[in-house]
Amino acid sequence: MSVLETLRNDHQKVLAHLKTVEKFARHIEKSDHLDLGKLNDVIDAILTYFSGDLQTREITIFENLEAEGGSEERIQLFLELQAEHKACHELVKNISRQIKSPVNEMELVKTRLVENLWTIIELRRRHIEKVQQRVYPMLEGYVSRPNPRRTRNLGILQELVNFN
Repeated sequence: MSVLETLRNDHQKVLAHLKTVEKFARHIEKSDHLDLGKLNDVIDAILTYFSGDLQTREITIFENLEAEGGSEERIQLFLELQAEHKACHELVKNISRQIKSPVNEMELVKTRLVENLWTIIELRRRHIEKVQQRVYPMLEGYVSRPNPRRTRNLGILQELVNFN
């Protein structure tokens, strides 16, 4: 499977996962009671999912494409994408800190939790849309044009892609 195909598959999985996070956020909004134990498990799963192999592969791809040089616009794009990864990761870590016991102001925590979840959902969707529109076309050329300078980097990317 090519780097581009793997990234497309990863993004489809993330979008499906975001639908689950949406349902979870709606459940919290409607719920009168928060089960902190269950909430911790869900937040840990989200943190692990969003900071795992997909993030590693994307960052490696961005760094390799950025290293090839290009326009100022292209470099700015990769900086934005990397900042989006970091922002999402920080939001999830923030949620994790907010729900650690003891929680004194449950309503305030609930409100912030829901706001952060919706922010993560929107941030990830916009990030994926940006990658689909602006990075996928670069990867088409990146994968299909053999170039001796890219051989090592492409090998590294293929290893990351085929981790399963």
